[in-house]
Parts: sequence; C-alpha cells; structure tokens
Amino acid sequence: MKKYLLSTFIIMLLFLQGCGGSSDENQDSTVSVLLALYTHPREWQDDQELNGLIEATQGDFIAIVNPSNGPGLSQSAEYLDGLDYLLDQNVSIVAYIYTSYGSRNKQDIYNDIDTYVSYYGTKRLKGVFFDEVSLKNDANQTFIKEISTYARSKNLNYIVLNPGTGVDQSIIDENYYNLIVTYENPYNKYINFKNTLHSSAVTKQSLLVYGYPELQSYTKEIEKAKAMHYDYIYLTTDNDSNPWDSVFNFLRK
Repeated sequence: MKKYLLSTFIIMLLFLQGCGGSSDENQDSTVSVLLALYTHPREWQDDQELNGLIEATQGDFIAIVNPSNGPGLSQSAEYLDGLDYLLDQNVSIVAYIYTSYGSRNKQDIYNDIDTYVSYYGTKRLKGVFFDEVSLKNDANQTFIKEISTYARSKNLNYIVLNPGTGVDQSIIDENYYNLIVTYENPYNKYINFKNTLHSSAVTKQSLLVYGYPELQSYTKEIEKAKAMHYDYIYLTTDNDSNPWDSVFNFLRK
C-alpha cells in the first residue's frame, strides 16, 4: 500500500513537471527587431554584435540604412555590397528619410525616394523609414500619407514612421502604415513608461530604447516590451550623442 502511494505521488509529480515544461515551451519566444543600422557597411560582415543579433532573431529583422542623412549624392559601391550582404542574411531593408516634423519640402522628400530607387533598387530596399514624423494634426497626417503614397508608387511598399512617441490610436487602427515607432527614448525615461496603445492587424508598433544597463539576460526586458504590445524591439547599452552608431546584441544568451 505505501509503495503504491509513493509511486502514485512520483507519477503525479513527474506529470506536473511535464505540464510545466510544456507550458514554457509553448510561450512565444519570437523576437522581431527594428535596427537603426547607422554604422558603415564595410563593418557589417565582421560585426559580431550585428551578426549575433541577426542569428538570434527568431522573427522579422528590419534594418534602417542611412548613407548620408538620406541617399547621399552618389551611389556607394560599399553600400551596394553591404545591402546585398544583409539580404543574404534574410534582413529586410528600409531607407532613411527625414521629414523635419512636416516642415521639409515635399519635393525634396520625393527626390530622396527617387534617388534611393535609382541607386539601390527595390530588390534591395523594401520600403522607407520616415524619421522626425509629426502626426499631431490633420495637416501633418495628410503630409505623411502623401509621401508614403509616393514611396509605394515607387514600389517601396513597407512604410515605417518614427514619431518616437505615442500617437492617436485611430492612426494605428486605420491600417495604412506598416510600423510606427511609438517609443524612442533613453532607459531612464523608459523605467516608468506604460504604453496604452494597441497594434492593429496591419500597423505594428516598435520600441527603441538606448542607454540600457548591462544585464546578463534581457529576457525579462523583452517580455515587458511584448506585454506593452511592442511587436518590434531594439535595446542598446549605447548612450552617447548618437546611440545608433554601434550595434548591441540584446538577444545574446
């Protein structure tokens, strides 16, 4: 009788442990990354942090490229090689264009779009990353929609917006854009931040946090970001005047 009870207890314990293990395995471990890749393309192939991050990413990996605060004045052979290298690693590429919060001349933005297509082609470039975006009023929103429509007319179909802060939920729910950066700030501001926005079926949210402390693991930080409805994440310990001039592998084990 005692042996039977002990055996039953052990079987039940093993069953419960098995259930717990199964639950952990079923948790979503996918991490998608939006990376401001503002290092020089000659460094990409040998950058251990970059390649470790690409290898560890189990979701989509989108790299923002920025030759010279835009496409620059001429095509770069090093960027051609670098973009082809990223494509070989299954990285999606979007081209950097600033908008000066709606005050930049629209034709200049159109020229940047045309130049990117001319220099690097739509086989390499998936879309556009519009920086310094304002969506505070109808005029701002119309401006961004017009330049986004122009980009798509040139087959740069994936549109990323960077207001760097929260937007009206209706802009996300409209399902017009692909990705919106609704948080770009240093870690010391992020500590107490709570995101109230929800991603939609089409428009996803991205989080960019710099000045992160060195941690042994960022698993809990990733879980925190996911719980706040962030679909694309990038965390870096870089905290200088340009925190995007290096790459940090926050997915390292």
